[in-house]
Amino acid sequence: MQARQSVLPYQHKGLRVSIQYFLFGFRSSLKPALPAIVPPNLPWREGAIRHLLEIRHNQLWRDHLLAIATLDHPESRYSRGRLMLLRHPGDKSCADAARSYQELLLPGDGTFVDMPLNRLADWIATLDLDDGHAAWLDALRLRYLDLAASQEAFDAWAGQR
Repeated sequence: MQARQSVLPYQHKGLRVSIQYFLFGFRSSLKPALPAIVPPNLPWREGAIRHLLEIRHNQLWRDHLLAIATLDHPESRYSRGRLMLLRHPGDKSCADAARSYQELLLPGDGTFVDMPLNRLADWIATLDLDDGHAAWLDALRLRYLDLAASQEAFDAWAGQR
C-alpha cells in the first residue's frame, strides 16, 4: 500500500512548518529559514525547536502556532490572545506534557495557559448563574469530571437505545 500525502505549508516570520499526513499516521518536519533560531517575536526559547517536534509537545506547539498566526494575520480583529489547554485533572501525562511545554516558552510568556477542567468549573461556579447555566455546569462536571458517574449515565443511556 502506498501512502498518500498532502503537505500543508505554513510560513510565519522566518519559520516554515510542513505537516505531512499519511494514511498510516502523520509526521511533522520543520524547515526554519534561520537554523535553530526562534524569531524574537515568538514565545519559544532559542533552541526549543527540536523539543517542540517531540510527540509530547507537537500538538500543543501546532495549536499554539495557530493561535499566534490568528493574532498576527493582517486582517485579524484580535490584539491579544492565548492558547488554553483544558485537560482532565487526573490526566498526569497531559499535565506533565503541559509543564514540560511551558519550560520551552520564554520567561514571562502569557500566551499559553494550562487549565485543569475542574479549576475552570470551580471558577464558573463562583459566578451568579441562572438555573439553566447551573444545570449546564452540573452536566459538564458529570460528563467530564466525574468519570464513574459519567460511565453509569452512558450505560443507562445506551440501555435505552
